[in-house]
This record gives sequence, structure tokens and C-alpha cells, in this order.
Amino acid sequence: MINIKDTLKMIIVDNQEKLSGSYIPRDIQIERIPKKATFVIGVRRCGKSTLLDEYAYSLVQSGIPKDRFCKIDFSDDRLISLEGNNEPAVIAEAYYELFPENHGRKVYFLFDEIYHVKNWERFVNRLQTTENCEVNVTGSSAKLLVEEAATEMGGRKLGWELFCYSYNEFLKANNLESTLKSSYLLRDKHAQMFKEYLEIGGFPEAVQFKTEYARNLFFQNTYNDIIYRDIVLRHDISKPNALKSIVLLVFSMMGQKMSISKLYQRLMGMRVEISKPLLTEYLTYTQDTFAVFFVSIRSNNVAVRATNEKKVYVADHAMASCISTSITPDLGAKLKNIVFLHLRRTTKDVSYYKTSSGYEIDFVTGSKDKLKLIQVSVDLSDENTKKRETRALIEGMKELCIHKSTIVTLDQEDELTFEEGIIKIIPAWKFLLA
Repeated sequence: MINIKDTLKMIIVDNQEKLSGSYIPRDIQIERIPKKATFVIGVRRCGKSTLLDEYAYSLVQSGIPKDRFCKIDFSDDRLISLEGNNEPAVIAEAYYELFPENHGRKVYFLFDEIYHVKNWERFVNRLQTTENCEVNVTGSSAKLLVEEAATEMGGRKLGWELFCYSYNEFLKANNLESTLKSSYLLRDKHAQMFKEYLEIGGFPEAVQFKTEYARNLFFQNTYNDIIYRDIVLRHDISKPNALKSIVLLVFSMMGQKMSISKLYQRLMGMRVEISKPLLTEYLTYTQDTFAVFFVSIRSNNVAVRATNEKKVYVADHAMASCISTSITPDLGAKLKNIVFLHLRRTTKDVSYYKTSSGYEIDFVTGSKDKLKLIQVSVDLSDENTKKRETRALIEGMKELCIHKSTIVTLDQEDELTFEEGIIKIIPAWKFLLA
């Protein structure tokens, strides 16, 4: 019978041989700091492992030998016995027994979903303090960086969030230029490709499927993995069916406001047996997987932020539309979700705003002297709709002392001038590439 060390050796060698091929360049710019482990976290299937492969391959292309890489995916079923092992030092032992000459040379450790291994934090910490190495870690849990590594690793880590494909990355995956030009032909092509992005979404694998049926199967499998592998098994959930109902309901609320009380009432109407404290706990676990995001109202008052309803956004609009088939989110909700993720990729400071008259602005982001107000509306051809959307921005600009704001639409473009400032109307594809 093959022991765990021999299994690790086979996996290490196999993965070294796979360090080749072509990759879709991601827009994320990761800065690696000596003696600090690099953490890449994000929703399952967003491309974290491939990002590590791309990085390793770029180093191989620069002349670093393949035997300097130790890449292991700890969700591999061959490593189940390692999960109960209280001493993960066997991982480094397996590598250095294969390549003893690399003691003292810089080695690149690439660990996928390492939280499956007990005491991994101490192991990673010891590894990067005792060996000449660089450690890269991926995971589908925000707690991987915030809580689990905090005690043992302190400041010896740096975290980066990876999301599903942006529109720009979606174009790269389809071998299309994203450079803006003035030709009407290119504008028409962008309009076509953005409609495909609305339908297919941003999961890297979803781009590869030729049929809607196969793509929907992928969405369902990914959703099930998030529910059962990232939440139920990880947190020993006592009511998995209730959890599933909660996530389905939250997905259907994409772009809408949500409160615990209202969500609880809806669940009671669906005859889902769950307490409010447990509901809150399950929502926290779901948010931890990066499957959903809850956006607060913008206010300097902590109590105001805590008591006002949150707005719901999701990791991928296409998956949410596929899963929540009973209440399919409309085009406006999808467009808002895409804009939210575009903003969230560069900052965590994304809120919604309510003016003193009660008008809502979808997004406000940035520091006090660089605030940006962004409204999302599919179509402004109706004068009442245009008046409603601009009214909110005009009042928001006046209250926040801002002289420019934006309305993101499906395909309209214009610029409106008011006494309070300028409102730029821009097609979504152009906004996402700016």
C-alpha cells in the first residue's frame, strides 16, 4: 500500500510535468514580498489554481528549473488521509527527499485549498522562515486569511482577492481586443460581446461550453460544491436543506435590498425551519465563500449602517440566474451586479447612497475628496426613467459636493449638464473598459 509521502511525491512530480501551455492573462497584479506568504482567495472555480499555474509557467519560461516547484492541490482525494495528520511537515519532507540538492536554493511552494490540512498555518510559517522559498496559497474562504492564518502567521502573509472574469478578461478568453476605438464596427462588436457576457457570465470554465445545457450543468455543480464542500462540510452544518433554501433565495435577490427580518419571514412562508440566529450564521458562512456580497448604506454612523437593509450582489450573475430559476433576476439586476463586481475588484469601499429626500443611488465609492456616484439603468429612453435616475444623482452631487457622476446603461451614451454638475451616460461595455 502506498503511504502518504509516496503519494505526495507522485503528485509533486506530475504537477511539475504539467507546467506548460497557454493561459488567459488575468488583470490582477499580485506583488509578492520576500518572507511573506501570498494568499489568493476567491469563490470556487474563479481561476485561482490556474493563476498559480500561469505564474509558475512564467517563471519556468524565465529559466527557473521545474524541479524548483512543489504544487499540491489538497482537495485531491488521494490526500484525504493527510487531513487527519496533525503534522503536515511530511509535505516538505516529500519534496526535499525528491530534490535534496534544492536545500538552500529558492523553491516555489504552490498550495491549493491547504485549509484541508490541520495545522497548516504553523507549517507554512515554519517553511518560509527555515527554508529559502516562496509560498503561494489559494483558498475559497475569506477566513483563510482573516482569521485562520492571523494567530500563527501574524504579518507574514499578504492576501489578494480573485474574482470571476471581468468583461476585459472575458474578451481575452474569446481572443478579442479590448482596446477602445471610435469605429462603429468595433462598437457593434462590443455590444454583441457584452450581451454574451450577460448570458455566459464570468466563470472561466463557463466560457468553454458550447451549449447552454452544459453550461447550466456546470453552474449547478459549482453551486453544489459551494454549498456542500465550502459550507456544509467545512462548518458541520446541521440543516443543509435550510442552507440551500437560504442561498437560493439570496441569489434571487441579486441587486435588491435585504434584511434578516424580511428574509426570515420569507423563509417562514416557505416552511423552512430555522431560527434568526442560525439564519445569520448561515449567511455569514455563505459570504465567507465569496458567493455573495452584502453592501451597506453609506454613512459615517455605525448604527445607521447596521440597521439599514443591505443590498445583495453575487459572485456571478449568470450562475445566480441559472440557480434561482423560480425568480430569475431581470436584466437590470444583472447589469448592477456586473458594475458592482467591477468596482469591488479595486476597492472594498463600495456602498449605496440615500439622499435626504429618500432617492437612492446604486453605488458610491472612493475617499471623501474622490467620491464617485454611479447609477445603473438599462434604458433611459423613457423620460420618466431618465428624470428619476438623474434626480437622485443631482441631489447626491449637491449633498456630497461632487460635480461629476455617471449613469451606466446597456447601450446609450450622452452627457447631461446641470447646475449641480455633469452626468455622464455611458454604455456598460465602455464603462467596464475605461
